[in-house]
Amino acid sequence: MSRIVNLNEVRQREGKRLVNKNHLTFVARQGCSVCGKRPVEVHHLLHLPSGTTKRGMGRKAGDDYVVPLCPDCHRKAHSAPASFEMKHGLLGEARHWWSLFKGEG
Repeated sequence: MSRIVNLNEVRQREGKRLVNKNHLTFVARQGCSVCGKRPVEVHHLLHLPSGTTKRGMGRKAGDDYVVPLCPDCHRKAHSAPASFEMKHGLLGEARHWWSLFKGEG
C-alpha cells in the first residue's frame, strides 16, 4: 500500500526551509499586520524561536514564517528586526496566517 507524502512536511521534519508559493500569495493579499495599509510586501521573520527552522547566515525563514507588511513597516522591520517583531507580535501573526491558510483558523 503506497502512502502519499507531503513534501512540505518532510522539509519541516528534516529542518529544511519550507517553501510554499501559494501561502506567499495568500499573505500578500492581506493588509499590513502592523498598520493595516495596502499594498504589502511579504516579510520573512528574522528572529525565530529555537527549534523551529534551521537558519544559517543569510538564509531566510521558511514561508510558514511570513507576515504582510506595508513598505514603510517593512523598512522599519529590517532596521531593528528583533525589537520590531517582538513589539508587534509578528511571530503570532505569522502563525495566525499559516493556520488560516491551512484551514485551521
